[in-house]
Amino acid sequence: MKRMGKGLFASSVAVALGVAGSYPWNASEGDSAGFTTVPALAQDVDLLADGALDEWIWFSEANGATRESVATLKDGVLRIAGSPKGYLATRRWYREVVVEFEWRWPEGAGNSGLLVHAAAPLAWNGWPRCLEVQLRSGDAGDFILMGDRVGLVRGEEAFEGAVPGGAEIRRRIAVSASGSENEPGEWNTMRVELLGNGVRVLVNGALVNEATGLTVREGAIGLQSEGTPIEFRRVRLLPAPSK
Repeated sequence: MKRMGKGLFASSVAVALGVAGSYPWNASEGDSAGFTTVPALAQDVDLLADGALDEWIWFSEANGATRESVATLKDGVLRIAGSPKGYLATRRWYREVVVEFEWRWPEGAGNSGLLVHAAAPLAWNGWPRCLEVQLRSGDAGDFILMGDRVGLVRGEEAFEGAVPGGAEIRRRIAVSASGSENEPGEWNTMRVELLGNGVRVLVNGALVNEATGLTVREGAIGLQSEGTPIEFRRVRLLPAPSK
């Protein structure tokens, strides 16, 4: 991406975002100028509060797609269409935090993901640099290292993300325990704990994945639109547990 002045967007980027006006993120890769980081939460935050999506921005390379055309919020349930490809991201960045939510597939098995510590919007084939916690049916809790400078350690093995200019934009690290997901159409719960350089993932109360040595330590929270409809509810941020 071309580097620009703080708080400004090139017209092509503004169209790709599907929003009008300025946005706190600088469009240059890795630049958080003008963006508010919340280092620690004092209380719970409901990201679907007041029946509005004001906390979320839509990012996509699809021209003409808007947040309202892809995401709808009714009776506390957020429905993301799955097409076009893109993601909703919070307006604020977070560091140490717990993300809790429920999700289900209303039209059969599908694909989506939770993005944490997301930065550099659209820099990697339409996705940000981030750690993705997979929601794809049968693989919920997998780690996806999205982009460069994203790495972690699980057990005795270290994993690194993509190489700039390389063919791969992501690297998948499968769950260490599986079989915790409910059938499509049923609600599931996920809890992702981000504390220091560690990350723990629980699906329906069962610990399915964990790692240390996480190299990305702050960024937005994101929800993917990736091919199939998905519904979310009770999307909350909680203060990180004491170390």
